[in-house]
Amino acid sequence: MPIGIAKWETIYGTQSFILPSYQKSFGIDIVVALAYSNAVKITNHFIIWREIHQGEKGLISNDDFKGVISIIQKWLHVSDDKKIQ
Repeated sequence: MPIGIAKWETIYGTQSFILPSYQKSFGIDIVVALAYSNAVKITNHFIIWREIHQGEKGLISNDDFKGVISIIQKWLHVSDDKKIQ
């Protein structure tokens, strides 16, 4: 199977998508994850972080180790109903 197909099938089969980054970019993988109804967890270096936050489509953290750990811990404490939402 080509790596591109495996990548998208993996994103499709997940409940959650985390993409910590120091890069300031758009993050097309984030949009794809949202299209597959995945909640996203991203750092505040992505251009679209404000839209994700305002639309309540994911969690945002700082782009450091503590921020990434914090976002994972927050997700683990989100209720199942809210995760589905």
